[in-house]
Amino acid sequence: MAGKRKLTPPQLVFAKAILDGMSQVQAYRKAYPETSEKSALSNASRLMGTEGVARYIDSRRQKQETAETLTRTRKREFLAGVVAGNADRELTPLQLQAIAIDNKMAGHDAPERVEVSMNPLEKLVHAIQLED
Repeated sequence: MAGKRKLTPPQLVFAKAILDGMSQVQAYRKAYPETSEKSALSNASRLMGTEGVARYIDSRRQKQETAETLTRTRKREFLAGVVAGNADRELTPLQLQAIAIDNKMAGHDAPERVEVSMNPLEKLVHAIQLED
């Protein structure tokens, strides 16, 4: 099955870098260090939208979230309680900053799925780039 293939070594480096909190462009440059900035800007979102890469990242995030003490759901419930006035005390700026940092580290502020579409000309250019 084509959907069950293992990730290539650069794809795995890219996915792990995303999970470590890097931006897509930074992760692409780490996975493909010889690439230009322009190429990284162009190809990072495409790689992120690749089924195998997206599935790997989603799977690792789900495993990570179930093992974390501050799950996305728990943080949202806590913040909802604060907004509704059900919290024992007000959040301090330091606590809000800690939640924001945890969101970034856990990838909670990242889009759940990136859809990438190309017009026929972009598909042709992309195919040619893959041949190089």
